Amino acid sequence: MAGQKFTFAQKGIENSSNAKIASVLPQLILEQIAENSIRSVSSQEQLDRELYALQTERLSLFLQLSKENKTRDSLVLSKTNPRELKKAIREEEEKISEIEKKIDENLSAVQKTKEKYSRQIALENGEFFDEKKHDDNFFGKLPFAFMKKKEGESKKI
Repeated sequence: MAGQKFTFAQKGIENSSNAKIASVLPQLILEQIAENSIRSVSSQEQLDRELYALQTERLSLFLQLSKENKTRDSLVLSKTNPRELKKAIREEEEKISEIEKKIDENLSAVQKTKEKYSRQIALENGEFFDEKKHDDNFFGKLPFAFMKKKEGESKKI
């Protein structure tokens, strides 16, 4: 791709400086385009990509969980021996619990990912990032019992 000289709509403006600018400016623009060919990804986009990957993984896990539940339920009709039935159900329950653990890990990974990028996103947007504000367990670290958050206590809506 070559830089072509700019043309003017008004014919009466042509002088030596305008002619030089008209020929040099397209070349400078092309040089800037070529230099910045690598795009830097923003923190928000990185966060969105990671959250999307975690969401698709979680969707897959929920589909696996549904399949295992259906398999467990179908064992009642397929097994005639009570002992074999209990053994097969126990195996399916173990598979189900493993999948549920993976789902819990995925959900905790979502929270960790959001925390990881919250500071970078705030700084990129020019916002002030307060470390104390984003620390949910701040009062739990204090020695005073009346300031500690109780386990069953939920936030008011």
